[in-house]
Amino acid sequence: MAEIDYSSGSRVVTEGTHAVYAKAAWGDEWVAVPNLKCLECAWHAAPDFNTAILRWDIGAVIVPGDSTPTTFTPWVGRGHFIRVDWVCDDASILRWVGFADASQWPTEAFGSQQIVCYGLEHSLAKTPIFNACWRRVDPADDDLGIATYTDYPLTFNADDGLRSQEPVVAIDEEEDPPPAPIYAFAAPGEVGAVWSTREIVRYLMTYHLPTDAFGVAVIPWAVDQIDQLPDWDSPTIGMLGRTVWDILNELVNPRYQLGFTFGSDGTTAYLRCFTHLATDLTVTANTIDANPNQHTVVFAPDALTEAELSDVGGGYDQVIVRGARRQTICTLYVGTELAPAWSPATEVTYETGSAGDGSYSGWDEGEKIAANARVRSGSSLHDVYRTFKFADDWDYKIDDELIFPSNATPRTVTAEPRLPIHPDAEWDGTVDEAFLSKAIGRPMLVFFHNPTVSELTEEYVATHDLAPVSFDMGPLTTFDYAITGSTKSQRGSPRIAINVEGGPQHILAANQFDGLTEDAVDVSNIEAMFDYETAFVTVALSEDRYCERVYPSSSSGDVVRRLLVDAGESYRFVRIQADTVTGLDVSGELLKSDGGTLVDDSDQLETLAKLIALGRVLTRKTVAWRSRRKISTIAVGDLITTAAGQAIVAPVVGIHIRANVTIGTPAPATVQSFEVYRGEQDPIGMLRRVGALR
Repeated sequence: MAEIDYSSGSRVVTEGTHAVYAKAAWGDEWVAVPNLKCLECAWHAAPDFNTAILRWDIGAVIVPGDSTPTTFTPWVGRGHFIRVDWVCDDASILRWVGFADASQWPTEAFGSQQIVCYGLEHSLAKTPIFNACWRRVDPADDDLGIATYTDYPLTFNADDGLRSQEPVVAIDEEEDPPPAPIYAFAAPGEVGAVWSTREIVRYLMTYHLPTDAFGVAVIPWAVDQIDQLPDWDSPTIGMLGRTVWDILNELVNPRYQLGFTFGSDGTTAYLRCFTHLATDLTVTANTIDANPNQHTVVFAPDALTEAELSDVGGGYDQVIVRGARRQTICTLYVGTELAPAWSPATEVTYETGSAGDGSYSGWDEGEKIAANARVRSGSSLHDVYRTFKFADDWDYKIDDELIFPSNATPRTVTAEPRLPIHPDAEWDGTVDEAFLSKAIGRPMLVFFHNPTVSELTEEYVATHDLAPVSFDMGPLTTFDYAITGSTKSQRGSPRIAINVEGGPQHILAANQFDGLTEDAVDVSNIEAMFDYETAFVTVALSEDRYCERVYPSSSSGDVVRRLLVDAGESYRFVRIQADTVTGLDVSGELLKSDGGTLVDDSDQLETLAKLIALGRVLTRKTVAWRSRRKISTIAVGDLITTAAGQAIVAPVVGIHIRANVTIGTPAPATVQSFEVYRGEQDPIGMLRRVGALR
């Protein structure tokens, strides 16, 4: 990090000189033009262009170095290339390169003419993209690996706009390979790769440069600090009807902590990339690098320099970054934490079936069985022997431990349909043996306890591990059924269901269901186990709190302005209650967890909250200064970390030199000014770009 100390200079102003050069073609030599004087030069970061304003005196003029006047007519060099060299206080050169775009002629025969000039990058905004470049991949093709053009533009990272797997070996008929690995679009039929911002910029600055009338890119272009751009993202962006300048501004945007500028040494034009960061920023394993060119600026005491510091408000006092609702995995037992969600009256109705029908006694056995099944499958009886609710006296504790730490009275609880545990994970015992799956999970686990163990049965049955079971329901009906668990919400209260698929629900009430004569069941020892009163389930419960972080953690004031950001379901807090049943071992005994936290993404959310606060909450400082000293040690894109003792952390986005030209009297000193970025930042958009937010 360099320190720029304005107060260390001399108090005597030394008027720096400048010289203006011009040439009609890029391949020509630069020629000094003494009668061209620069009134103003500006170097900008995108989306602004570099500009210059020149003055051309008309009539009898004594140019510097001559003692006799020379007569000049209006200058007609529109389109000529212009170079302005400013001599700084330390004798270094600050160079501006561009081209003359338009001129304003005087109305009188004598006077001065102003000429407006733009940086070379202005031509990128005047060059529409008409095609795309792809890499030949046919091994039988003599041009294997050579980049060739299509007749139409493509869209980066669309189905037909993926990147070639290998870089090109040459461009069109050129024999030499590009100086750096340059990719093109994948050939038709090739399995392509994704484009990153870094690769797209390289592509644009290689294949779609301004050309002459014969399609030749006469001006050589280079890309500096390309490693400041992401190489891990995959933006989708079209080229149809757009220019290189337009696409660059969308990809490398200051709202995303990225920027670029253009310059030239007089031989080569270059694009220079930079970031707005003083330190590397890593989010979700992706890193945006710190700006490599950082400066601290010291002003006082210096009578030749004026600086102005001001605040850039954020608009909020706090940022809340919120992920998914907090979850606890636990085992709930019918009769303790769970109770039947059906009434005794509906159970009687279920058992009665169609027996109340006046014609019932006249039906044969098959008709009675079918009628009973039809009544019992009706929506009004759906919950019988199936659906369970939280017991009225349950206090959200298991073995005197709250299932939601520090939340004894949750307002809303949701039973999740699946456990956030990877199906292949070993998650009994200590919690570090378990891992979560964001894509898939285990089904809710359903167990039954058999109080009358025999040689034919185990003490416990895990129904989720059972294959469909054949169950003899009497002389006329045999069912192949399976038992599964599911969840739902009823008037904001969670419900847990144990479902019989392929059979009647009263299979789960072998010791409770009285039924009718037609419901006689050949109850075996295994079937007798399926009694809902002995059931217990392992389920994930979501509470009313979220995995979230607030930054700053507190805020004073009568009205606190809060920004709520939804980071998505990927950020989670999941714990498992001690003694949660995770399965059965080979001998049929219960496997249980020791309990603990499975995942806690709160620290990641705090990182996101702090980053968002930089652009939306914390009051940022900005600085602008002007000086009669001229320096070349600070360039556009360099990061000002501190100025006048205040933290700035913003890149320079504008450098201006304004000169005064007078006739017959000494001109005031030339003034150089600097401005840093003070516009809007979009940290949320940037985080979405890196995949940290949905």
